[in-house]
Amino acid sequence: MRSTVLTLSSSVRIRLGLIFLVLSFLVGLSAYTGFRVVQIQDTIDPLIDVAHAQSAAAYRLATLAHKLSDVSSETDIKNITALIDEGIASFDTNEQVLRVGDPAEGIQPIANSQALEALTRADNQWTRYRELLVQYKTDPQHTSLLAQIDTQSTAVFVYTSEFADSVELIVSSTFRDAEQTFALVALITLVVLVLSYLLLSQIARALRRLTVAAQAYARGQYDVSTGRQQLNEFAQVGGVLKNMAASVASR
Repeated sequence: MRSTVLTLSSSVRIRLGLIFLVLSFLVGLSAYTGFRVVQIQDTIDPLIDVAHAQSAAAYRLATLAHKLSDVSSETDIKNITALIDEGIASFDTNEQVLRVGDPAEGIQPIANSQALEALTRADNQWTRYRELLVQYKTDPQHTSLLAQIDTQSTAVFVYTSEFADSVELIVSSTFRDAEQTFALVALITLVVLVLSYLLLSQIARALRRLTVAAQAYARGQYDVSTGRQQLNEFAQVGGVLKNMAASVASR
């Protein structure tokens, strides 16, 4: 009898332990997925902000170039030229951030091939745009360059925006993957909970039947059945109780 009870206890513990392990794994998977989503978003959002700032800077530099053609005083020319130099330097710095990241600001370099291709196209447009700005800055009377500057600023804006869009797609894709993972985890969790409920219900019913039978045997009612047990372990205990009742009744 003792060995049967020990077998029962061990078997039930194993089943419940497996359920606990599965649920723990699902909780861990959900937590990891959520952490990855937050981590990717925290890493990529600054890149998107820098890219949008670059797009705006492209038009701002074109505006400064037009202002340079409208002024005549040395002071105004010097001030606007300084702003163009500052804008070019800032654009160069931000372009480097987009390419290799900035650990101090928590910005990691992008690894997505589509985004890198878009960034390369934007870099190429910026290189040409930069040459035009430097050339015009040294010769503001060369107003024919303004049309090229306007065209090139639009090209830089378009390709930099394309980079930002491709990076935003990474975030969207990550969120979609996370939603699918959460949905799968929820489904598996539901199945595990249903199976757990069914197992615990079987255990509870079996224990009630065995308890009723044991109480009846204690009162001398040896004809009470332990019922049909769905779990082998409880069937073993029920068989032991039946044998014990039959042995006592025959004396």
